[in-house]
Amino acid sequence: MKRVIAIDFDGVIHEYRGWDGEGKFNKPMQGAKEGIDKIRAEGYKVLIFTCRIDIEATKEWLDKYDIKYDGINEHLVKFAHNGETPTMKPLADAYVDDKAVGFSNWDDQTIAQILNVAKPRWDNPMPTAGVQTQVKKDKIEDPDRTIPESWQYAQR
Repeated sequence: MKRVIAIDFDGVIHEYRGWDGEGKFNKPMQGAKEGIDKIRAEGYKVLIFTCRIDIEATKEWLDKYDIKYDGINEHLVKFAHNGETPTMKPLADAYVDDKAVGFSNWDDQTIAQILNVAKPRWDNPMPTAGVQTQVKKDKIEDPDRTIPESWQYAQR
């Protein structure tokens, strides 16, 4: 069975400069194609994960730059205990993300790293920044802003 490495799209494969809107793309990160090719040559499946909604536009961008992958936002392997994939988080042997913190324990240094990674880095934040929503009965209620129901975000 091939092993899986999950790689974030924005900021790892795609040069991300802050949210410009769905379907807006920049160039690839330097070395992204070559790095992914090396990972795949070692026998790993590459799963791309992203918060983007327009997966077809993302696929077109990846094809344009000849970046090979085995799946986007999907489970590439079934869980061994029951053959199903009941979770949102895809099963992988490693996760590569520009907003990740390598975790070993809950010491002050780790907490400082988490808080540093969470700080806004761009003038144009994610579409959910500053949005106060509540999820009730599978519906989003937001008096100030319309959010597609498919997003199902709740900020606390």
